[in-house]
Amino acid sequence: MLLRGHHTPKLRRDDLLTSREREVLGLVSRGFSNRQIANRLFLSEKTVRNHVERTYAKIGASNRVGASLYALQHGLVAPLGEADVES
Repeated sequence: MLLRGHHTPKLRRDDLLTSREREVLGLVSRGFSNRQIANRLFLSEKTVRNHVERTYAKIGASNRVGASLYALQHGLVAPLGEADVES
């Protein structure tokens, strides 16, 4: 029930992400492969794949591009600057 002057705040879909899922989403958005993410975070590729799949489901993405766009649009990752690009 909504009362005058009171509103229920909308829960963003990314509010449901765990800190690890946010971390993985950030790396996906930077173009890292599951293998690269696994190596960087000391996880198995299967664990990374599970995190990626759960993240997609929670934010409504169907692929890495959609997840990356979502992360950028919702401030979960900053756009790359020239100094951030790895050679």
